[in-house]
Amino acid sequence: MVLDGNTPIQRVPPDSGHTVRVGRNSTQLPPTLPLEVKIRDLNPANVARGENMTATILVRNAGKSPIDLPCSHDFASVFRSEIADQRSLRADAAFAFGELTITLTGAVFAGSPNVPGSMCTLAPEATLIILATMNASGTAWLEDPKQYNTLLSMKIEVIEFFHDGSLEQIINSSKPAVSVNAVPIFWREPRKVQ
Repeated sequence: MVLDGNTPIQRVPPDSGHTVRVGRNSTQLPPTLPLEVKIRDLNPANVARGENMTATILVRNAGKSPIDLPCSHDFASVFRSEIADQRSLRADAAFAFGELTITLTGAVFAGSPNVPGSMCTLAPEATLIILATMNASGTAWLEDPKQYNTLLSMKIEVIEFFHDGSLEQIINSSKPAVSVNAVPIFWREPRKVQ
């Protein structure tokens, strides 16, 4: 199974980003999805701010039970106020730079058990591939010239977010399943425009 995160989506997921509002009576994040995540390919491995990187991510169900994952690009059908149990699945790049963690948004998928065809079942030991393109525009830290011409270590985080459709906000998320391998990225200075 291949989840192509490069397919255009019909609607931006509500409150997309990494601000997590833990709602209801919960004070803790749900456990990590039982996924083994591995970066299989990344192109290019030499990037400047504003450029794209394309990753191929291998995901294996390392648990003993089948798991259902959001796998739709039809955000308009999933994120309607009358739909209960709205979810999104994200595969994002995470870089360690000193004490900072820099996150770049990768692939994002929507799903709900109440929207037919929006969830995919991954059997135990089964694998899927996620194709994700990340734009290296990110946060203010990526604009710091001190970070240019630096080798950074990139991992992939796969996270499931739970949404409240009536308020269009994230109410909880799983702990991220972090890739078992890291890929070195050379963060070069942007080319000067003549």
